[in-house]
Amino acid sequence: MKINFLFASLFLMVAFVSCSTESSSSSSSSNANNTGQFSVDGSSATISTTTAQISEDFIAITSTTSSGDQLQLQFNKYGNLTAVYLDDAEGNSFASYKYYVANFFTFNLESYDESSKRVKVNFTGKLYADSGDLGSDYKTISGSFNAICAQRTPLVAGLDVQCKINGNQWYKTSGYYSESGSLALTNWFSDDAFMVSTTVNDNIPVATYTFSPTSTHKFVLSKFDTNDLVYKQYNATGSFTVTGNQIYNEFLGQRIITGTFSFTAVNPENAADQITVTNGTFKQLF
Repeated sequence: MKINFLFASLFLMVAFVSCSTESSSSSSSSNANNTGQFSVDGSSATISTTTAQISEDFIAITSTTSSGDQLQLQFNKYGNLTAVYLDDAEGNSFASYKYYVANFFTFNLESYDESSKRVKVNFTGKLYADSGDLGSDYKTISGSFNAICAQRTPLVAGLDVQCKINGNQWYKTSGYYSESGSLALTNWFSDDAFMVSTTVNDNIPVATYTFSPTSTHKFVLSKFDTNDLVYKQYNATGSFTVTGNQIYNEFLGQRIITGTFSFTAVNPENAADQITVTNGTFKQLF
């Protein structure tokens, strides 16, 4: 079985990080146009550079201190936080809790101007030595940034999953998938309590499919339990339509699948607890 981690279409964010230094004086946003401040455990950082970049809907702000510490915020232009990372000069790394991040870290997108690409944010919360363990060592950070984003071209355009959950718009911010033969299980997260999962065959034909909890090809909704700190799966029944399935990279065996979905999810422990998922669209790389 093969496990792959995807950050907000964010093999894009790898490009954000790797090119930030070389482009900070040119194609990255000018430091003269960027302002901000942050503190770590109550001590104010002395910022030397702050850059911001955007690729499609995703933004990364990276701030480096004079002592060599680096802080990065990753989020989308709708205000959903992907993650916050802090790497200090001694080689220690800290990150926001990786599940239901909005419940454990306060992030506010004050504004984003589409024409000027100017973004304003403020934030406060804990970053953990182990992002999957709330009991691990942590740093408390807070701050704000006002920056202009440099435009970046994504490696693959339009990769996305979004839907409405109980009528509220939901955007994925990150995810991972595991492969077993031709079946791929993909788990998509936003910064809220919900996780949307898909299981499909990478050679699935263009057609409409109905599914239940026992189906091979299906969608699943899970909700994060803040007491047990686990995602609890609901029983989902509905349909999805594959509108396209095409080869992206024949040498690597990669395909792009697009489609739509809708379903009803029922808590197996409480039949009255039902969640509706509508207006779903997806474009995934397998």
